[in-house]
Amino acid sequence: MPKDSDQTVGTKRQKCLGCMIPGEPHTHPSPRRIEEGREDRSPSVLLIEDEPITQFVHKRMLQSLGARVEMAKSAKEALDMLRNNYDLILLDVGLPDIRGIELAMTIHTQIESLPSTRLVILTAHLEKSIIDECLAIGVESVIHKPIDIEKLRELLYPLGTES
Repeated sequence: MPKDSDQTVGTKRQKCLGCMIPGEPHTHPSPRRIEEGREDRSPSVLLIEDEPITQFVHKRMLQSLGARVEMAKSAKEALDMLRNNYDLILLDVGLPDIRGIELAMTIHTQIESLPSTRLVILTAHLEKSIIDECLAIGVESVIHKPIDIEKLRELLYPLGTES
């Protein structure tokens, strides 16, 4: 497919986000087909991020990989949303209303009984102390922002995004 072309999904034509990111290698995922009577098992993701542009980009990238995405922009919103079950929680460590490590500890405590829920920290700062602290509390991994689509694919793949 040409780099600047539109991608057809169902009957709507959408501009592929990957096509708009210069130098970002990507593939066009096939539209998901749900067999009649079968539940869609697209992975569910809670994205906890306060920056609107980062929210937009990460949400579109996740959706292009077949994920269902819900967003929270504060610790309070995120904790309220934990009543829902998610396959993956992506947490920006730099939220304005709480230290990200504290929120990660709270989330990790709440999801311990849900072994299928994975918690991954997103950060713009790769300080060894932050990474060590996150891994010590049970976070699966710490990923440097900006995250690329291939890293998101790696996170989602074990969750059944690709067939």
